Amino acid sequence: DDWWFNVRPSNTEPLLRLNLEAKMKKKRDECLARIEKILQK
Repeated sequence: DDWWFNVRPSNTEPLLRLNLEAKMKKKRDECLARIEKILQK
């Protein structure tokens, strides 16, 4: 595919770490919005 992501708990802080890569900026922004929506539930 043309994008991937990884979400994991931080080992040093009380938060989640998100890594996201995409070939195109538009795709990255779309995927980030989708992931943020899921994580806010």
